[in-house]
Amino acid sequence: MKKDVPYNLGLDIGTSSIGWAITDENNRLISVKGHYGIGARLFSEGQSAADRRGFRTTRRRLSRRKWRLRLLDEIFDAPIAEVDQSFYPRLRQSSVSPLDPTKKQEFAGNILFDDPDFTDQDYHHQYPTIYHLRHDLATEDQKFDVRLIYLAVHHLIKYRGHFLNKADADKFKGGEIDLASAFSQLNEIFAMKQRDGLELKTTGVNQWVATLTDKKLSKSDRQKQIAGEIFVKGDKDQNQANKKVATELLKAILGLKAKFNVIFGIQAAANAKEFSLTFNSDDFDDKIADLGSQITDEDQEILAILQKLYFAVDLAGILQNSEDGSMYESVSAAMMGRYKQHCHDLSRLKRMAEQLKQAGKKQPAKALKQAYADYVDGEISSYKKNSVG
Repeated sequence: MKKDVPYNLGLDIGTSSIGWAITDENNRLISVKGHYGIGARLFSEGQSAADRRGFRTTRRRLSRRKWRLRLLDEIFDAPIAEVDQSFYPRLRQSSVSPLDPTKKQEFAGNILFDDPDFTDQDYHHQYPTIYHLRHDLATEDQKFDVRLIYLAVHHLIKYRGHFLNKADADKFKGGEIDLASAFSQLNEIFAMKQRDGLELKTTGVNQWVATLTDKKLSKSDRQKQIAGEIFVKGDKDQNQANKKVATELLKAILGLKAKFNVIFGIQAAANAKEFSLTFNSDDFDDKIADLGSQITDEDQEILAILQKLYFAVDLAGILQNSEDGSMYESVSAAMMGRYKQHCHDLSRLKRMAEQLKQAGKKQPAKALKQAYADYVDGEISSYKKNSVG
């Protein structure tokens, strides 16, 4: 390419590449150092703000968890040292394989309890799950080993939940989740926002609490059953608009992804996708904060009411016995009930698999066991459904 020769530079800029070409005034490629002036540069696609926010939220959550657990260790350090000085070192060594040459041999045996009269085997026999331990600590009137208390508190802090409704667990029965009161508050806010024609029912709506907490139905089915029943009917167009709002309200209450711009009455939001949120999300508060001035004080009040209902319905679902619909007195009791039901179901599955094996149906028996393994691991089974039967 000669100097001082007019040329054109063409660029094709994409999200993960840039293509370029150099031509003369007649749009013919120009040779540069023996090569035609054309090429492309590839690079990694940039991350969106949503991706970065997700990573930032995860880092922040894990950092806070580590801080809480370090503080817990400091609080329990002295009391535990009085009964078991090697308790913390054993826990730290528990993640090291026995085959690892760096593992200290004095910590190669029991991990949690290494007393002459109480070992890990005794602990797991007495408390099959951490919830059995938590239940005993909450209900038994006796003095417990400080290490047991530490393990229970450690579990609560590491996997903590947060429920805004402070009522006792036994209050979370059908009609005790007061939809009527919540809907009345929402109606007042809708009136303040001058959303004419939008009014939720405040009488007879508590009958739908049983449907909201019915675990035999999917959350989507629960929402569909109720959406057309919770608002005051008007003309055809108004009913259609109100049903859209009712649908999003119920999605929010059930922990599904809801369009909060529809709930807030924000018309034609340019960033509508950013309003598609779920309370069942670690970064919900961060996403709401990112919406900034688009969220008014009245919208914040709506959020508080819906979030309180969400946590109440969610907790009621956790405490509900799926067999008879009764309510457990605590989360620990509910989890113990699930464990018991799981043991019962596993026993039945093993008997069925053995019956299939004895009948000469080895492949279906194997598939049945594999289906259970996939269920426990949270994976989709690779066997074909029609292989059983």
